[in-house]
Amino acid sequence: FIPIRARGNQSEWTAYIKLVDLITSPAPIIPAVYNMPQLQSDFSMLESLYLLRNSSSAYGAVYQNGTQIGIVSQLDLVHALCASEGPLMLNPGVL
Repeated sequence: FIPIRARGNQSEWTAYIKLVDLITSPAPIIPAVYNMPQLQSDFSMLESLYLLRNSSSAYGAVYQNGTQIGIVSQLDLVHALCASEGPLMLNPGVL
């Protein structure tokens, strides 16, 4: 995936394009742009995964106190949920 920054705000990633869309196309195309839902760092991993799946987005932008602190994928969340033995928060330091 290739993240895309917000127009006028060069510090936040708000959307992405899929590299596979560019590689598999037989002709030059304008790639589909997928918006990243905003996830709060205190959301549980399960809640975040639900929001990503419900929005049909593979990636989400993680925010804490109005500032973007990262990007998370559905696959990252599934792996973390399967391996977790502790609090299921996006940012455990928030607790």
